[in-house]
Amino acid sequence: MSKTVRTISEDPEFFAEVGRRLERVGACRDEMELVGLLRETSGKLGADNAFFVSFTREDSSFESYEFLLACDPLWALEYEQDACFGDDPWLAYSRSHTQPIRGSEVECSTERERAVLELAERYGFRSTAVVPAPAGTDSSRLGMLVLGSEIIDFFEGDGYVPVKVLSRSLAMELNDQFGALLGREILLNSQLTATDLLLLVYAREGLQTKNIARAVGLTAEAIDTRFRRMNTKLRTPSRKAAARIASDYGLI
Repeated sequence: MSKTVRTISEDPEFFAEVGRRLERVGACRDEMELVGLLRETSGKLGADNAFFVSFTREDSSFESYEFLLACDPLWALEYEQDACFGDDPWLAYSRSHTQPIRGSEVECSTERERAVLELAERYGFRSTAVVPAPAGTDSSRLGMLVLGSEIIDFFEGDGYVPVKVLSRSLAMELNDQFGALLGREILLNSQLTATDLLLLVYAREGLQTKNIARAVGLTAEAIDTRFRRMNTKLRTPSRKAAARIASDYGLI
C-alpha cells in the first residue's frame, strides 16, 4: 500500500509513536540530538523532509536565525546565499498567524516568493505543512516548522487533521527546547558576565547610559564601552538588539 497521510494517521500506533517522541524533545542535550528527534518525529508524521527555524527580528536593521535541518543541507545553503528570508511566504505567514496551514494555502504573490518555494520543491518539499510556533507576546522570537513530502499533494489528503494537531505540538516543543539550547550556546560563546547581563536588563527597560551608570556605580564611558564589547560578542548592531537577543533566549 502506498503511503498517504490517511494511512499514516489511521495507524493504531500513530498517536502513541508521535507522543513518545514529543516527550523526549525536552530532554535533548544538544542540537544534534534535537535534529535526530526532529527527523524521527517528522517521519512519523509522514514527512520525507523537515526543518525548524528559530528567528529573531528587532527591527529592519537586525535579524538572527538558526536552523534545525532534517533535510538536504544544500537547501539551507542556497536559501542563505540567495537571501531568501525576506521573500519567504512561509515565514511571512508564520509572523502573523499561529495556526498550521498547508503550504498550498499560503499566499504567494511575487516572482521572488515563487522562486523561494521552487527552491524548496527541488529539495523534496513538493507538498508541505507550515507550522508557526510563536514564543509569546513579549518576545520577538518565533519558530517555524515545515514538514515536506516528495509526493505531490500529500498533505492535501484525508487524515491531515491529526497530523496538523501533532505537528503543532512538535513545533512548540522544538521552539522551547531549541531556544533553551541556543541561549546556553550564546552565553557560553559570548562569555557575558553577571554585570553585562545586568546592563542588558537595564537596556531592555529603556534606561539611558547616564541612568545605568548611576545604578551600577560606573562612569558613562565605561557603560558605553561595555555595550560596544557586548555588541561585538553577540554580533548585534545596538544595545537594544543585544538586549532583545538576551531576553528572547532566556539570558535575562
